[in-house]
Amino acid sequence: MRPRLPSYDHFSVAVGVFVGGCLLALASLVGLPLEEPLGGVALVVALAVWTLLAQVPERVNAMLARRLHVVVGVLSCAPMVVLAANRLVGRLDSSPPLADPSPWVPLGIGVGGVVVAAVGEHRYATHCYETEGIHAIVTTTPRARWRQFLSSLVWGTLGYALVTFALDTASLFGLAAFGVLHAVLNPPSAKDLVVLDSGLLIRDDEDSGGSLTPWRRIRGVDVVDGTLRVRRGLPFPRTYRCDFSEHEEAKRVADAIRRCRRRT
Repeated sequence: MRPRLPSYDHFSVAVGVFVGGCLLALASLVGLPLEEPLGGVALVVALAVWTLLAQVPERVNAMLARRLHVVVGVLSCAPMVVLAANRLVGRLDSSPPLADPSPWVPLGIGVGGVVVAAVGEHRYATHCYETEGIHAIVTTTPRARWRQFLSSLVWGTLGYALVTFALDTASLFGLAAFGVLHAVLNPPSAKDLVVLDSGLLIRDDEDSGGSLTPWRRIRGVDVVDGTLRVRRGLPFPRTYRCDFSEHEEAKRVADAIRRCRRRT
């Protein structure tokens, strides 16, 4: 096999940076000084991983199909969960926790793993869109601003609690202000729902990879007065609504989704 020059693939670059960052995190945990030689080694490792993944794109797509990028994202959050549990024990018990290390290393690992999972999902969704049959494409109705505000507030609160485990009134007001600002500056937008063989592709527009929801996570689909409703299950439940001028058109899309669900 002739070696390939690495292209700027977001997933390969993210995995390389993540592996190099984990090397630096491991070095800091064992007490090694983060000097220039170690940083150079981490950079070489990141470039090597990037180049290696560019040689086997088919195997990378096969790993993405097995959802290994999701496993990386989940496992990378484990150090942050352990740190939060350690601080919780310190609060519930009169004795101090075993240790209270800086949250920046586990936070960096967690954020890096989530980025790998996100860009891996985009690459897998793009691959499925280019290789599978397309049965229908519809545009959703944007959700209400208060839903977006509530979502921003909930996720911001959970993230803050996980990092610091010290919620107070001032912090809650700050998170509420962030939720309002996010809802104002980023108004809810319509999304495209693409019905594929393996799942429902959800994307912002034709240029974005989006994310692919397997059919087993689609909990139901129904049509009410020309409005198509598609319910997605855990871990991120949501109901997508699509308005049609004719009831038969909505029913046709619903039937296409039901046929794909039955085949899986």
